[in-house]
Amino acid sequence: MSIDFAQGFNVITGETGAGKSILLGALGLLFGARADKDSLLNEEVKCIIEAEFKIKDYHLKEFFELNDIDYQDDTIIRREISPNGKSRAFVNDSPVNLSTLKDLSELLVDVHSQHQTLILGKKSFSFGLIDSFSKIKREVEEYQFKFHHWKKLLSNLEELKDSLKKQKKESDYNLFILNELEELQLKEGEINHLEEELKLLSQSDDLKNDIGNAVFILRDNENSLLDQLNIQVKILSKYHSIGGNLSELIGSITENASTLKENIFELEDFIQRIDVNGERLQEVNDRINIFRKILAKHNLRNQEDLNNLLDELKRSTSDFITLENNIADLEFECTNLEAELNKLASNISNLRQSNKPELEVQLINLFKEANLPEAIIEFQFNPANKLTEYGTDEVKLLFSANKGIKLSPIENAASGGELSRVMLCFKSILAKYGQLPTLVFDEIDTGISGETAIKIGKLIKNISQNHQILMITHLPQIAAMGSNHYLVFKDNKEGINQTQIKKLNTSKERVDILTMMLGGQSASELVRKNAEEMLTNH
Repeated sequence: MSIDFAQGFNVITGETGAGKSILLGALGLLFGARADKDSLLNEEVKCIIEAEFKIKDYHLKEFFELNDIDYQDDTIIRREISPNGKSRAFVNDSPVNLSTLKDLSELLVDVHSQHQTLILGKKSFSFGLIDSFSKIKREVEEYQFKFHHWKKLLSNLEELKDSLKKQKKESDYNLFILNELEELQLKEGEINHLEEELKLLSQSDDLKNDIGNAVFILRDNENSLLDQLNIQVKILSKYHSIGGNLSELIGSITENASTLKENIFELEDFIQRIDVNGERLQEVNDRINIFRKILAKHNLRNQEDLNNLLDELKRSTSDFITLENNIADLEFECTNLEAELNKLASNISNLRQSNKPELEVQLINLFKEANLPEAIIEFQFNPANKLTEYGTDEVKLLFSANKGIKLSPIENAASGGELSRVMLCFKSILAKYGQLPTLVFDEIDTGISGETAIKIGKLIKNISQNHQILMITHLPQIAAMGSNHYLVFKDNKEGINQTQIKKLNTSKERVDILTMMLGGQSASELVRKNAEEMLTNH
């Protein structure tokens, strides 16, 4: 099927079972409803549903940019369902997921059915109604953007606090160890130096005696090795001029004699610097024992391992301090943002309260047009005890359909037929102030007739002056008011009943259908004249 719906008030009629719901099913699939093989007439052929929307005046370029979709004034949405039940969706040939499709659909079409009255008791609907009427969409969007950011920050803050709580016990222990290690005040390579000093101090007496004896034998003895070496150097030196290997050997012996002399001086100097001090020995011993206990305590091998542990503990402590600082910064940001949100919410609340009386008056007047002459409504605002997605307000829709009956929550205060008409009045307000594009009404006139049907039709016709309306109806009174009339019927092609839809282009075609709606196939001439009057009067 292919159909082009005009502007204004489009009515769709057809006998029960003709397939009027196919239009809604197709729209549902276009707007992200679940697709499977049951949607297919022929399970071996791919099914394509496509719709074109003229969106030049809808101010949707930002939505298209945010979702990386090519923008076109005449936008085409397409859904393809494969024989295996899988589906793909496209907007202007850009692939999109179903979530994006659903978000876009809410900006293009509003489908109103009897079942939609279930949303009347929801906060989102009540706030959407008063906010649309108050023309504070931008203020509410700004608030909600910052509110969701604030909630995210609060969630992050809680995560950081939980992390801090878990780390605190470990951090206290790490800090204790860090302080213990830092109190050692170890210098680079200190332990190696201490161990060398310990060896020296523990053998100082023997070392002094042995070095003293070595100096005596090497130099101080009457027949010392140094004296004997010097004598031999003098003897050999007279052969130095011979050259060759001998000259080199004599030079080396002479050099060694000089080196030995210097070594003896250094040994003497070393002896003089050895301080045989019992206190220092104990001090070094104690220092080394402390270090060894620390190594054993932390299962370490040497000072390098200890230094690595120290660095790790410093990093851990630094991370903990950084975490504390991050929490403090985030708390500060949350507090400031909360104050800003309270200010925005207060402004929104004031605007809602100031517009509430006029909205109630307009709705009561619309109720009269919908044949609810005694109906009254009240938007009851109460302060919320915390910031919510809707600000600092709580709202209840209170309603009474009859005089003398007290106001009560709307979802409990009206019959199904009344709720459907009330919802239509709400949609009238939303269409006027909330810029709803296309509105689809699915047999919302079920259960009404006579004067009520006429009033409902007029109300919808008024809405259609500024909005495209598609209305599936079974009432001739309403069908006659349509600017355009479409008939859904079944046609037998090749032995298969197929649903078709066509626009009734002439007054005669419309009168014929209205006559059938009023009196059936065997309607009298009087009924036909009634149908003609209906069409003429509207």
